[in-house]
Amino acid sequence: TMVFTTAGLTRNNNPKTGAIAAWRPSHMPFGIRLGWLGEREAVLDSVANGAFGRLSGDSFVTGLEMNTEFKGWHLAADAEVGLVTSDPRGGVITGLSDMVTSAFSLRAHRHLTTRDKLTFSVSQPLRIERGSAELVLPVGRTKDGKVLHEQVSARLTPSGRQIDLSVRWQRMKIFNGRLRAEITASHDPGHMDKGSEFSLLAGWEVAF
Repeated sequence: TMVFTTAGLTRNNNPKTGAIAAWRPSHMPFGIRLGWLGEREAVLDSVANGAFGRLSGDSFVTGLEMNTEFKGWHLAADAEVGLVTSDPRGGVITGLSDMVTSAFSLRAHRHLTTRDKLTFSVSQPLRIERGSAELVLPVGRTKDGKVLHEQVSARLTPSGRQIDLSVRWQRMKIFNGRLRAEITASHDPGHMDKGSEFSLLAGWEVAF
């Protein structure tokens, strides 16, 4: 069990308070966790200002995690589903429905030699699966100066689903450091429907 807060920290524009409780039976590969996160000035780290007013919210999360060994491979999985409630104030956003979120990751790694390790992973970053916002927007002005407003509804579900596939190789004890190379393919990065992106990273790490 863990309880934390960032309230009172210098230059913290989004104070957070939360709690996590995790349980895993002994000698079992599976575990579960329950969590709560309260944000005073944001919802899912999204901050509103100006005409959009202010936001605050509470996130409740249920997660399942797994770690096991299979024929020399170390396998790990983590998946969570969340429910987010929010409170918009003082702006064009007049209402936010409860939002359902999801995230998951699957990883597998093994040591090829005493110095080389290979890792494969598939993951989806946090995504809103269901939710909508109600807004009252100015759409015009009458001859006598009266502002006309219209209420509209906007879906918060993004147009795509980001899935990241990566392969990483690392070799230990290279000039007292670690050599790493990784290739990643991201489908719909940012959960926007815009195709795929590829990246190749390589580096050498050493501690002094």
